[in-house]
Amino acid sequence: FRDGSRARASDLSARVDVLRKLKRSARRASEQASKQGSGERGGRAEACAKRELEPAISFEEMARIVLLTSNASKVDGMNTETGNWLEELAAPYFAFKNAGHHVEIVSTNGGRIPFDPKSLSEDFLLEAAKRFSTDKQAMAETETTKSLSEVSARHVDCVLLVGGHGGYADYVGNPKFTSFVERVDRDGGIVAAVCHGPIGLVDCKGADGKPLVAGRKVTGFTDEEEKEVGLDSSVPFLLESKLRELGAEFENQSNWAAHCVADGRLVTGQNNFSAGAVADKVLELL
Repeated sequence: FRDGSRARASDLSARVDVLRKLKRSARRASEQASKQGSGERGGRAEACAKRELEPAISFEEMARIVLLTSNASKVDGMNTETGNWLEELAAPYFAFKNAGHHVEIVSTNGGRIPFDPKSLSEDFLLEAAKRFSTDKQAMAETETTKSLSEVSARHVDCVLLVGGHGGYADYVGNPKFTSFVERVDRDGGIVAAVCHGPIGLVDCKGADGKPLVAGRKVTGFTDEEEKEVGLDSSVPFLLESKLRELGAEFENQSNWAAHCVADGRLVTGQNNFSAGAVADKVLELL
């Protein structure tokens, strides 16, 4: 502490826990005040909510962000090798690190995570991906990731679901994965997903028991983009169609356009070129 005194780990953890809860309370209070309208009453309520909890927000500048990845390099029905898409991990990783936040790469089963070979090709190796692939520390983190079983969803300010077709194999039908995302959402954290990352939202429910995406604006890899890469008949389901089936208000731009959609604390990106925009939106919300 600033006075030079020491604290037990449990004491410090308890203080951090309180600060995180206050920060989330401030966020929810601000959202509720905004919903009251843009009139004088709504403006006063929002200003009051922010002023009331401003000290708690300023105390904690570092957020805990989990980048959730797949361990799968093969998907049933697909004859091509797959995995995580490098740019969709790299762009948020550096954006969050540069902003001073604590970033942790986690995978479904732990250990080494695979990357889709196409995401390592020159055509798709964008600036962040190039930087990541030559960063010894970053690459080392992809070799020794913690599993979902080793990480608590408590105190997570944001979970970002990294895309890549690998998610079809271990994001869906995975209770641990689903409960982790749901816990972050119900605790007031941000849930973000890029490209095929929203595959991990398919099984998630909101506090009301309805699909997490129901009635909410989202985006993701479109059916037309899947057709363009020639995998529309190979994937277990088309992501756009599935999200619409679950009641989502799916929004998209033309194929391969960078596009990000935010609905409250749910942030989604259309494709690999949208990873940077998703990271920027998350930082704005934080």
